[in-house]
Amino acid sequence: MEERKIGKEIKSIQILMARYITKYMKNKKNEVLSYIQIDIMEFLSKSKEDIYQKDLEQKFALRKSTISGILKTMEKNELIERIAAKNDSRSKQIVLTEKGKEICHEYMDRISKMEELIKKNISEKEINIFFKVIEQIRNNLTE
Repeated sequence: MEERKIGKEIKSIQILMARYITKYMKNKKNEVLSYIQIDIMEFLSKSKEDIYQKDLEQKFALRKSTISGILKTMEKNELIERIAAKNDSRSKQIVLTEKGKEICHEYMDRISKMEELIKKNISEKEINIFFKVIEQIRNNLTE
């Protein structure tokens, strides 16, 4: 029997979640957003403070070029807009558009349903152990 590998299992779950998103999470215009775009929109919608690209780079542990490309796509799709900061016109605040807010709300409802499905038949104790293990894996990889 082949040895099970944690990285392979995590990747497999990631692929299954991406398929779920693609299959069940198209918006009214039949567009599919990436999971990171949804995460960014949720972060923007819940934040009480002004958010800039650097904040997103830190929050999601992404390189400047990666987050820049994601934001360009989101801006092109009219999900976000960049507004010149009050005290530094070179710095751009990232905000959700009305379209972005509407789509974010729609996706958050669907993600809640996916979370319920993921947790189905798993005890609270098992979920707590899972998060403890995931946290340790993250710590191991960031040492």
